[in-house]
Amino acid sequence: MKASRRSFLRTASVALAAGMVPFERALPSRLKETADYRYPNPGRLVVVTHEGVIGQSDTVNEAYVRQMLDEGLMQFTGLPNPVEALESFFPGLSTSTKIAIKPNLIWGSIHTRIELVRALLRRLTAMLNGRFPAENIFFYENQSFPGAGYTTETIGYPVHLVEDCYFPDLGWYIFCDGKDRPYSKTLHDCDYLINMPLLKDHASTDFTFAMKNHFGSVNPQGPLGVCSNIKALLDINASDVVASKQRLIILDALFCIYEGGPGGTAQERPSSIFIAQDPVTLEYTGRKWVNAYREAAGFPAKPGSYIETAAGEPYSMGIADPDRMTIITRSITGVESPLPEPSRFTLSEGYPNPFRNSTQVSLELEHASSVSLVVHDVSGRVITTLTREMLSPGFHVFDWRPGNLPSGVYLLRAVIDGHHALRKLVFISQ
Repeated sequence: MKASRRSFLRTASVALAAGMVPFERALPSRLKETADYRYPNPGRLVVVTHEGVIGQSDTVNEAYVRQMLDEGLMQFTGLPNPVEALESFFPGLSTSTKIAIKPNLIWGSIHTRIELVRALLRRLTAMLNGRFPAENIFFYENQSFPGAGYTTETIGYPVHLVEDCYFPDLGWYIFCDGKDRPYSKTLHDCDYLINMPLLKDHASTDFTFAMKNHFGSVNPQGPLGVCSNIKALLDINASDVVASKQRLIILDALFCIYEGGPGGTAQERPSSIFIAQDPVTLEYTGRKWVNAYREAAGFPAKPGSYIETAAGEPYSMGIADPDRMTIITRSITGVESPLPEPSRFTLSEGYPNPFRNSTQVSLELEHASSVSLVVHDVSGRVITTLTREMLSPGFHVFDWRPGNLPSGVYLLRAVIDGHHALRKLVFISQ
């Protein structure tokens, strides 16, 4: 790397905020007629860097990614536990809450890294004392999950992967560039949204961070027709559909494309993640990083003037003035877990496996533990619950008889004291 990453940022010397800005759900379908900021915690951003997270051949150390995410969540909220910190982003959280996640998958070889996704899911499913169900989590994107290596097996949780492009006749709309236009059924159906963009430049909109992640790959040439439409980009992100639901932005800045994006391969390796709620401050900082790389490589800076427009009326999405930002930078080394390690347990693969009539799953616990064992199909649908209770130390055996279910692969999801394991069960019907 030719330039110092940390020199791009203004390090704040202020204390961490004591709490989150109260959640405000506005009326659907139109921009709010108010100068109040649409997103909580305007101007606040945490950047976490781990110099060792990327190894040879661009492998990513998942243990380091977990530590980076935990640190970012705790620094942003001021809470000492990453699960409590994550829960604070979702007022009224319950086991029926539905959370949408928007990754960036479609262009080139640089996707939202699955290691970061798994680190997030590890904490999401630990919410509510380990009772928040993975089947309440919905990833939505264009038809790009397989190409990016996203399956329920590689992710390791029975989440939903929804190829949600656009639905011109089904009634899900955002007021965009002068009229209601169809946009993302998944987003409308869920209670909250986590945006997981990348650090890339873009030929037509200058950059493709959090704001651009809401359109383009979802609906490039469909009824929105918004791939290069800056007015549409601003309207979508300022709309009440997005602003009332987008509670957290986690920008994957492990890799960066600064010229020729959004496609291509990594040109820099910032080894960082951004945590924010204010998309304007995040875009402002992302522009600063990408332009620093561009200038170091001899390319002119890109203006990205939509960022300042987003900060002003009528959008009021956040803060684009660096003197009013609180940017916290953290550089960490090694790996430590801020939570206690799980009670030791051994979970079998099932015997026999593959099986015809029934299979037995054994669980050995070193300590008394809260245990949930749930069988899902590969689409994430719950098939049956083997147990959900506090179990004593020792050896436990559970039988599963699929009965009239079709042959196929089923997934056993174990949650033990808030920690997770996944086993594949292969059923062959008679």
